[in-house]
Amino acid sequence: MNDTTIIFETFLMPTMYKTYQYITEYIERVLHIPTILLNGESLDDFEGGYADAGFMSANAYLQLQSLYPKSAELIAMPLQPSEHEQDFMPTFFDVIVRKESDLTSLSDLEYATWAYHVGMSQVEDQFRDEQGILPIHFCNMVETTSQAQSMPLVLDGKVDASAIEGRMLELTWRNSPHIAAQLHVIGTYSYTTSPLVVLAAHLEPSIKLRVQEALLSIHQDPFFAQQLREGQIERFHPVSSMYSQSLRRSIEDGSNPRMLLNTRQQDIGIG
Repeated sequence: MNDTTIIFETFLMPTMYKTYQYITEYIERVLHIPTILLNGESLDDFEGGYADAGFMSANAYLQLQSLYPKSAELIAMPLQPSEHEQDFMPTFFDVIVRKESDLTSLSDLEYATWAYHVGMSQVEDQFRDEQGILPIHFCNMVETTSQAQSMPLVLDGKVDASAIEGRMLELTWRNSPHIAAQLHVIGTYSYTTSPLVVLAAHLEPSIKLRVQEALLSIHQDPFFAQQLREGQIERFHPVSSMYSQSLRRSIEDGSNPRMLLNTRQQDIGIG
């Protein structure tokens, strides 16, 4: 870390830049240490010591932990209006295709035939908007009543691909190996309210604690509370142990090597 400045980087959509700028301004006022907010270009900055803190999505954090496990730690996440911490857990979706499919990455999904189940369209749209990612244009979309109905459509070749919640897919893998043998996972994505706030490992512990305390108190300042609300953030809270464990399992689970896909391929927007 620069002795006189805390360098923040944001890996989220530019339309929220102003909100993150207010957050860093508040931290500067509380800590009496100058801050700079930059548009993040590479997660390598945390490993190389060029970034001290960051705003990012769950997918970016997963990738950071996969590439550089000890380079940064997650210290806080936001609550949206009317949200409660106990109701908020990350959900991961695996994109499945037939084993013999020519589709090998998420970028190959353009103009494919896609199956989505009732309720998933809104989640996928939220994820796309949160990440600021352009939607993938499918040649055809088939609505199903459940994920259990979407999977057979992929198996039978009636659609090219679909997204299945990770825990359900793991059960299928475990209980129906003959189905697992016919499917292939080409990517994983997660919708989680952003920004997740991470701090680089090289920061002094006392600075980390003060930054976290500032984040947890920012909603108590009337002016900055208004700026948060305009960014659809009610307040920040420390990351719960359950949330951390869920993310850690996703990173460490040997059955999920797909979580290590190259950069933006994981950040899929479906619409």
